[in-house]
Amino acid sequence: GRVLGVDYGSARVGLALSDPQRIIGRHYVLSQTMVLDIKKKLLEVVKKKKVACIVIGLPIGLKGQETIQTKIVREFAKEIRSLALPIYFQDERLSSHSAKKSLVEQ
Repeated sequence: GRVLGVDYGSARVGLALSDPQRIIGRHYVLSQTMVLDIKKKLLEVVKKKKVACIVIGLPIGLKGQETIQTKIVREFAKEIRSLALPIYFQDERLSSHSAKKSLVEQ
């Protein structure tokens, strides 16, 4: 099945859905920040697109410490456990920096 990536932010929630072969992702952005609205949208995507697992970006501090946002994201993950899918966390440290560097190199 597909992988659904979630970037949970305080103003927006970004989603990236892989193709069935898990090679290319397509992005979505949700502006709702209320957990119930997000859960409803995620449930729609999970059912419609046959999602097998969810990967949530985890904003960890540069020194490896948990931040306020890290705790918020972990609470969000608890809220969506009702989707009954495996949930994995991906360390987001330096991900924006790596993406910019990659674009510059190209």
